[in-house]
Amino acid sequence: MRSSKRKVDLDHAGQAKNEPALFKQRASLSMTPVRLPHRLSAPLHNFRIAGIQHTPSLRAKPTGLMYFSQVCHRDVRCWLVAIKSVSAAIGPGEFAVVDDGSLTEADRELLRRHVEDLLILPLSGVDREGCPAGGCWERLLALLDLNQDYYVVQVDADLVARLPLAEVVAAVGSNRGFILSGEPGVTITTACQAAENARRVTFDHVQFAAERLLEQLPGANTLRYVRGCAGFAGFPRGLGRGAVVAFSAFMQQHLGDRWSRWGSEQVTSNFSVANSGPDPLVLPWVRFPAFGWHRDISHAALIHFVGTYRYESGVYTRVSRTAIKQISTEY
Repeated sequence: MRSSKRKVDLDHAGQAKNEPALFKQRASLSMTPVRLPHRLSAPLHNFRIAGIQHTPSLRAKPTGLMYFSQVCHRDVRCWLVAIKSVSAAIGPGEFAVVDDGSLTEADRELLRRHVEDLLILPLSGVDREGCPAGGCWERLLALLDLNQDYYVVQVDADLVARLPLAEVVAAVGSNRGFILSGEPGVTITTACQAAENARRVTFDHVQFAAERLLEQLPGANTLRYVRGCAGFAGFPRGLGRGAVVAFSAFMQQHLGDRWSRWGSEQVTSNFSVANSGPDPLVLPWVRFPAFGWHRDISHAALIHFVGTYRYESGVYTRVSRTAIKQISTEY
């Protein structure tokens, strides 16, 4: 078997000059959507964005803004594209990540080389205070701990910013919460209206189950909810974790072990941002789409390459490589 270790030459855009010919041919054969198996598409994407490792390092600045993420080994290069493109589009700040337990020493060294004064928190070091384990709960709780002293922007590794994010800059500057839309047409509603909306859906995923209970929360008449996406969200300074811990305890009491399933943290983030101040912002879908739901990205300032469609037709790779070019010239 031929060794997988071979010399990779990169051009200025991060394109591998000696990329396997099979993949080049596949990309040029058709303009129709192409979806390689994940076991091939993810490594190929990482291979083709290696140029991010040749871009300038981020400089931390004490502006009161903290960029925060949970990072795993397979997403290290993706996260560097995300954090460098997003911070360039918003402005300077400080940086912290939760290591999900898969980062190697080489990963941590690479991250620290590219992000000055990066704070790396171990997953096991986050006090869950009765909240579920896994499912990004440690990320949310650690974020809210930092939130005592910072405006915190949560940045998933599968984001790429393409244009300045004026809406987000304004939100950060006014200590106003924001969140991605979970789907087109999302608005902030009352908790009672959100519960009524969820009752119209027969699907019994934990998110719908929890949303049906919102009207039973203490003080529900004064509470709000948004069906957002925590992949890119802003948490105003001073929220803390108290309301989230109480919310989780309520849901745990009513849903039992179901509350530990994937999706419970998303419900909680939605609730937290929706009640973070008098007028939290749902980012406009046309400028902040999720690829797959929305394939016209001509007006997109930031794209969330989430889930099933992430690698379809090589769009994520092309957008990432364009970002790498911009990063190389802007820093």
